[in-house]
Amino acid sequence: MLAERVIPAINHGELRNGKIHIGKFEANNVNIREILDALKTAPEGEFVAVQNTGNDVHVAKEHGQMVVHVFDKGDKQNVDVTVPWEVAQALISDTTENQLNVEAAIKALETVGDMTLVKVTGKDENVRVWVDSRNSDE
Repeated sequence: MLAERVIPAINHGELRNGKIHIGKFEANNVNIREILDALKTAPEGEFVAVQNTGNDVHVAKEHGQMVVHVFDKGDKQNVDVTVPWEVAQALISDTTENQLNVEAAIKALETVGDMTLVKVTGKDENVRVWVDSRNSDE
């Protein structure tokens, strides 16, 4: 996979050695690994629902994956993001504080098979980001 070879070769700005530094991201006194483990073993269902005048946001575990649904009331857009557990755990593997492991997440995507990761549906547009294991233009 091209990205798997290119990402570790980029050492510019916040991206170094396959890891990206997230500025001002603070997780003081929060054990992200413990939280991910708890979510992975939790039963299916909704964890968080936030509704306000501009957006509705729902975070849930569906079909063994973490899913975030956002409805933008102003633009009438739906954004659905699906994060396989393997990818979420890879993002925090072999990292220091304020880092995400992009290289490991890309490698983890190889194991999830065909799936849609991001889907944006609006009144004038549709955007979809997916994993296609066939590696072809079909």
